[in-house]
Amino acid sequence: MKFQLKRLLNSQTFLTLSLTFLLASCGGSKSEESDGKAFTEAEEQILQDISETIADLPAPSLVPQTIQEIGAEYNPSLISPLHGMDEYVLNEDKAAMNLGIFSSDIGYLVAYDQVQESIEHMGACQELSEALGVSSVFSLETMERYEKAVGDHQKLMELLNETIIAAEQNLGSSDRLGMAALVLGGSFIEGLYLSVAVISDYHTDDMDAKTRNEILEPLVQLVLDQKKPLDDIIKLLRDIPRDRPIARLIAELEILDLLYEGDLNKIAEGMKNNPDFHVTKDMMFDLTLEITRIRNEIVEID
Repeated sequence: MKFQLKRLLNSQTFLTLSLTFLLASCGGSKSEESDGKAFTEAEEQILQDISETIADLPAPSLVPQTIQEIGAEYNPSLISPLHGMDEYVLNEDKAAMNLGIFSSDIGYLVAYDQVQESIEHMGACQELSEALGVSSVFSLETMERYEKAVGDHQKLMELLNETIIAAEQNLGSSDRLGMAALVLGGSFIEGLYLSVAVISDYHTDDMDAKTRNEILEPLVQLVLDQKKPLDDIIKLLRDIPRDRPIARLIAELEILDLLYEGDLNKIAEGMKNNPDFHVTKDMMFDLTLEITRIRNEIVEID
């Protein structure tokens, strides 16, 4: 199961599935030719930007795969809990961002063979998709079929493909670009949170500098590699009409971008140009503080 599911998640299947709910009907009515042409062109550009952003985002399995390679144990406390669902489903913005968060969490759960938890989070994604005004394709029957397919790679692949097609056929709303961007933002934030949380929690105090560097460097590099998708998401959000949630998310991500341009850029230069440069957990302190705050504000309930 681990290998096949990792391949599915590595190809962004689950995130694409989530975004399919929101994007497939975004084209608008082509019969409205007068005012619609300019709007459609702008919309198509945003859709292209979304596709490029998805391509640049770290695959959901990349973070847990790197974590596993350094020998970190599964940490259930890193996964966003489901107790906020009652509030999420009543707030579209919360629903969208937490749908992105849960999609990244599923990558972590699957990588560690946490089957039951991954099923529970898929069920939560179903509820959030309904809250976003989309007819559900994660029916009880679908969930039962998913459970039965666990361990059967071919059936699981067929079921996921079938679900994507069903999602495309069951879309109703045409004004979902903002929601899609919030899903992407949530997914990015959770991936970065998982990356820095593992660095922060890893016990390296008793290690010599060489061993510590060998363990932390690939994780730090994983964090540094997320600069490009961060820039892509900020660009995408700036192109979308700004309501309060979009504007707030832009402001939060711009704080992260400042950290990348400052301290993190110095770390990247040191790793690239100085063979004697050693990374430490403290180097990620400010980023860890900010991404944890942003992530907690998204998942917290009143």
